[in-house]
Amino acid sequence: MSPETSETTKCPYCGKNIPKDSTICSSCGKELFEEVFLCPKCNEEVGELDEVCPHCGARFASSKPTSFLETGGSYIAEDENLAYRLFKDLLDAGFAGLCLTKSNPRKIRKRYNVNIDEIYWLTSTLTKEKTLDPQRLEFEMTYIIGEFVKNNSKPAIILDAIGLLITANGFEKVIDFVKGVVDMVSVNNGVFIVHVSPIVLSKKEIETLKQYLEVIDYKKAGISEPESMEEEEGEELAEPEETRKESFELIMQKFRLLSSEAEKEETTKKKKVVEEMSIRVKVRDAETGASLDMELEPDNTIDEIIESVGTYWEKNIGVYVLRKGKRILRGETKVEEADIRDGDLMELIPDPEGGI
Repeated sequence: MSPETSETTKCPYCGKNIPKDSTICSSCGKELFEEVFLCPKCNEEVGELDEVCPHCGARFASSKPTSFLETGGSYIAEDENLAYRLFKDLLDAGFAGLCLTKSNPRKIRKRYNVNIDEIYWLTSTLTKEKTLDPQRLEFEMTYIIGEFVKNNSKPAIILDAIGLLITANGFEKVIDFVKGVVDMVSVNNGVFIVHVSPIVLSKKEIETLKQYLEVIDYKKAGISEPESMEEEEGEELAEPEETRKESFELIMQKFRLLSSEAEKEETTKKKKVVEEMSIRVKVRDAETGASLDMELEPDNTIDEIIESVGTYWEKNIGVYVLRKGKRILRGETKVEEADIRDGDLMELIPDPEGGI
């Protein structure tokens, strides 16, 4: 057999040396439609997906997207956009994706460009999308995750509804659930990402979660934090959630809701802790006429306001929006971006678009 030279290559069918620009092998007569890949060091033929030359051991630079998250790792992110960006990086790097969300899957696919089938809406509301009852944590949800991890060599899982699960099942059960998923991805080369909102979970709850999940932020991820996450009006799709049945005292702690009975005492406390930039507004239930005073920060979102008052009034928050004058407010738009000012009155109304 004549040695291969810089002017020849091997036929992928018979292995004979042929001129590199050949369209038909002179030895076996096969038409050469497939591209032949050669090691740049030893000039031997290698597979298209090979990362190491089987002949000389040279390593090739991979053109396939990668993620800096380590396989077997579990992470916690307080920024939802960062959590989904990292999840999308995993999908682009060849991971199979499973999404457990409090939001309409159409919204997740549109906002984050997550084009996967395995998106489960955690709601008891019947829809055309795949859904999971958040109260079936120990059975159905755990089973689906287990089957997904078992049937995929590189599983990536994201959960953005941990507050909803805590409401439905209690904090201790959710911690046990998280520990179980952490163990599953650890032994199956997977990645688990949990998004938590500091306005929904207490500091103590978040610190407990951090015992099992590695904290990830924009700086650690090596990603520039976006200056503004404002959404165009009308782009949000409603995201129904189960009602968070919490004590009134906990609601006040997390969302700074003030009742007429507790207003004097709460105001005294707030003088010591509320920042100068806090904004006090009133939110009225358009259906009952009830109202609540709220202390907001400029970076609070409309979704968080709807979640807090909707939870307090025990409403299906997925079918409600805020109205300020003639404007309809919804989604991840921040208080300062929505031009909400001290003393403003807003109304919680049924979504004119129907919500679900």
